[in-house]
Amino acid sequence: MLTAYLLGRYTGQRRGDVLKMQRSDYDGRFIRVRPNKTRKRSKLKELWIPAHKKLKAHLDNLNIEIGPLVFSERGRRYSLSHFSREFAAAVANAGLVNRSFHGLRHGAGVALAEAGCTDEEIQAILGHRSKAMVQLHTQHARQKMLALSAMAKVEQSDEPDENED
Repeated sequence: MLTAYLLGRYTGQRRGDVLKMQRSDYDGRFIRVRPNKTRKRSKLKELWIPAHKKLKAHLDNLNIEIGPLVFSERGRRYSLSHFSREFAAAVANAGLVNRSFHGLRHGAGVALAEAGCTDEEIQAILGHRSKAMVQLHTQHARQKMLALSAMAKVEQSDEPDENED
């Protein structure tokens, strides 16, 4: 589950695409993703996502030479439903509520936006076809950043002028 979590968190990919990732899709620097949902309708048939340092450290230490990066306790590929049940159980065991794997995709978009990434940079990671889809993931992050900026301006204007003495 940790591998699945890290892949979801740091690539922002959908559950099905994470479960399809093979060891051969990771070259030590990038992860190749062939998004199932948008591949059929997009000019871009695959994405090359740089591995975040935490994800890279984890993947580099996995003892997997071939096969899927995420697999069941029996060493088999997960079905979507089996993985969803296992992920939900792991989340519940961690004491979290109302958390889904898709939430990792949203969280990745928010983290990218809060880091100051452009819509195009976010699209390059998440694989969205339109900027409207990017904005669905990032509107909260942008609101937070704008509110911080606005409050900093107000606080700065409240400070007494040094020349007023």
